[in-house]
Amino acid sequence: GTNWDADQEFTYDATTDGWVIENLALNAGEQFKVRTVGTWDQVNLGFANVTITGDKDNFEDKDGNIGVIANATYAKVTLKHDFATGVWTIDFQK
Repeated sequence: GTNWDADQEFTYDATTDGWVIENLALNAGEQFKVRTVGTWDQVNLGFANVTITGDKDNFEDKDGNIGVIANATYAKVTLKHDFATGVWTIDFQK
């Protein structure tokens, strides 16, 4: 699911005012971007386009993609957009 062959869909969560994926397993060496499901037209977020919080040390810039350093399963991944500033944040919690 993180090898450019599948989308992992976020679900909107009104309690956090963000989009959430639960129990997401990521493998060392994989790379990904956050995008609109099925298209790159509206949202296309690589490493430089999003602020990573939570387990931020497990991610690195891989030619603009978000690279995974070590295997990890995240209980909750939350994506938020601050419409006032335009800043996107993705939070990885184990």
